[in-house]
Amino acid sequence: MNAHSIVARKPELEHFLSTQSNLPDVICVQESLLNRNIPFNIAGYRTERNDRESGRGGGVATFIRSNLSYTRLPNPTSLEALVIRVKLQSGDKTLVNVYHTPNSQLNEEAYRQLFQLFSLDAIILGDLNAHSYLFGVAKSDSRGRLLEDLIENHNMVVLNTGAGTYVHHSGVISHLDVAMIPWVVIICQLSSNFVIQLCDRILQRHTGHIAELVGISSKPTAND
Repeated sequence: MNAHSIVARKPELEHFLSTQSNLPDVICVQESLLNRNIPFNIAGYRTERNDRESGRGGGVATFIRSNLSYTRLPNPTSLEALVIRVKLQSGDKTLVNVYHTPNSQLNEEAYRQLFQLFSLDAIILGDLNAHSYLFGVAKSDSRGRLLEDLIENHNMVVLNTGAGTYVHHSGVISHLDVAMIPWVVIICQLSSNFVIQLCDRILQRHTGHIAELVGISSKPTAND
């Protein structure tokens, strides 16, 4: 979800978590707006952060249930991203949390590198500020067309339902946030207890973004 300051949205997030009978295993946040001088934690979760060192805005953070074993992987691209690999009973699952500011230059090579490295078994998700018919809009922009090509070439599918993910103050709805997964992971659901689904949607009143909650169900492997 795009928080536009996770510190400011912490009460809202904690309230949501307190109402859930099944807590999300992983929470991916874009525009965390954290820096080295701002500590931040969520009870019951461990935190991985990629803070922006200069400039305003940005930053990504991923929160992992404290009973799950995971590894943070390097991000070899120039994209603002954070990569973790979580151990579940059905096998390791990789999540790539990405934020791309709306007015920054499109680096096609960085996106091609990201998909080449992580499209085999990873869930790639985040606020990409891209417009594509795959996400529910009528007309694709250059960023959206690039993603369409990469999704097709790497045999991935979009989890978005076509519903908007951002509500402008004027009332206009956009489709900026996206979650993508390889076909092979969908097929694996038929032969394992690994299940992924869109399980809920939350309108964040202050940011306009509608958080898509991607549920990953599998018996966790506890830390030693």
